[in-house]
Amino acid sequence: MISPELLRRYPFFGKLDGAQLKKIAMMAEEVDLDGGEIVFESGEPAAALYLLIAGSLELYYEVQDEHDPSLHKEFLVGEINPGEPFGLSAAIEQQRTLTATAKVTKAGKAIKIDAAELCDLCDADPQMAYVLMSQIAKATMERLGFVRVQLAAARNQ
Repeated sequence: MISPELLRRYPFFGKLDGAQLKKIAMMAEEVDLDGGEIVFESGEPAAALYLLIAGSLELYYEVQDEHDPSLHKEFLVGEINPGEPFGLSAAIEQQRTLTATAKVTKAGKAIKIDAAELCDLCDADPQMAYVLMSQIAKATMERLGFVRVQLAAARNQ
């Protein structure tokens, strides 16, 4: 469990009321992130939603040849800075498989929220679900913008 006041500091949770923050705080924990650590890998079950509170991460998407699995390449698809969520697939019940790999580039800390408990809480509180899904959609659109820039740069090389 973490303090609801810790959540209140971040815009991602800014539109939730005190009772909602308290419920999320009760299922959350603060975790240390070591430099070079892989927090999760693409294809793994999406067990937690994270919010970075210190440090930095990069998100990578891996492309693998369907006929020769030894042929694969990773592409940088996002950078995560303090205050930003990651592991977004965990909050989308139908999408419980991670679509990217998260690598710590600068040691720090994150808030880790259990995905199953969060989805249950959202089922019980549609207003909370709306707020969180709006924030997740916003973060997803920002990531899509980053990927578009990367694709444009690759095309012009």
